[in-house]
Formats: sequence, structure tokens, C-alpha cells
Amino acid sequence: MHVVRSDGTDDRNVTNDGFNNVYPGWTPDGRVVYGQTQRGGTAHAYTVASDGSGKRPLLAITSPFACYSPDATRIAYLEARAETGVAVVLADRAGRVITTVPLDKVGDPP
Repeated sequence: MHVVRSDGTDDRNVTNDGFNNVYPGWTPDGRVVYGQTQRGGTAHAYTVASDGSGKRPLLAITSPFACYSPDATRIAYLEARAETGVAVVLADRAGRVITTVPLDKVGDPP
């Protein structure tokens, strides 16, 4: 996965590995957040510094889809469970789950 400046300069490969790195975004502290999978394997969310150093898991999230709320207090990600299906999970920055919404319930009135 590459990071470049908005003017197209300073192209850097920040993951530099043989995995499928997908769905990039940014953490509040300027790290790249992205999903990583191996073919046929479980997906996980990771962060890495914008210079490619310090790769680490983003909590214990087993999903390539993870992003921070605009105010940086929460993390949303998709989770698939055999018993409940796919759901959107909202957690605080420490990983404590605040709420889980099954995808078949998204859009229902409160």
C-alpha cells in the first residue's frame, strides 16, 4: 500500500509485504489504518506509521473494514459471526464494544 502527498510527490510503500492490503484510512494520530488478508485467510485491521514503520494490529479486530469516527473517540468495523451474521460494531478507542447493529437492521427506525 502506498502513501503519497496530495500533489502526487513522495510516493512511499508503507506496507511493503506480500499480503492483500485493503480499505486504507487514517487514525487520529496520523497513522495509516488498513485491512490485511491472505488468500482464504482471516482478515485483520492494522495500523502503520506513514513512513512504513511500526506496523501493529488495531485492537483485536478481525475485519479489513475499520475506521475512526470524525471526533476520533470511536472505531467502527464490520464483524461476521456464524450465529448472528454480519454486523457493524461501534467500539471506543480501547476496543470496548458500545453497540452492535446487524446489517439487516441498518436503516430501521430507532
